[in-house]
Amino acid sequence: MSNGPFPTRDTERNDYYNRAIPYVDAEKVRLTVDPAKAADAVALLVTWNLVYPKAKDPNLSTKTLRDQKDDLIVEIENLLRVIYNDIPGSLLTDADRNTLNLPRRDTISTPRPNITITPFAKASSQAGGLIEFICRTDSDSSRASVLPEADGIEVVYNVGGNVPVSPSECTKSFFSTKAKFRISMDIADAGKKLNGFLRWKNNTDAAKSGPWVAISAMVHD
Repeated sequence: MSNGPFPTRDTERNDYYNRAIPYVDAEKVRLTVDPAKAADAVALLVTWNLVYPKAKDPNLSTKTLRDQKDDLIVEIENLLRVIYNDIPGSLLTDADRNTLNLPRRDTISTPRPNITITPFAKASSQAGGLIEFICRTDSDSSRASVLPEADGIEVVYNVGGNVPVSPSECTKSFFSTKAKFRISMDIADAGKKLNGFLRWKNNTDAAKSGPWVAISAMVHD
């Protein structure tokens, strides 16, 4: 499955981040990159360069470090996608494209296909009335990821009451462009259960969004 400009192996991914992020920061004025986003990318790279070597060192690696590394991959690549999408194509030189691995876009628009699969999703209760969702495109994957054909994850749900048998019976909704996210519940809902559905969402053409899958989690205070 294509990962856009980003490598899929950690060693190559590390090289890419340490090449691309400083380049974007240095060229942010010319490329009209939002300075705040460039600064966020640099901050994430600093954290990555602290976590990555430890996560890959057999003598230092822990599950917490490996999970932190995987979370950073999602954060860094989601932010870089936003930054790259904001850069006008007319400003990109051949050097920019080679450094950032951004080939010229097809002038012929190819419609996105219908989404036919459901997310592999997990909902877990967190303190403070938070429900954390982690979605993946592959059941064997160890990290959260958004389906390339989707704009993000749509969640519809109820808290307490009868369990809805279809999405149309849900009264609340939430959308996230990230595959790992949290929804905040009211403290008054502590002890109740969130029941609902989620799917991969195409915001341009909702008819191409994926099928729903049921999800549930208890709300803790």
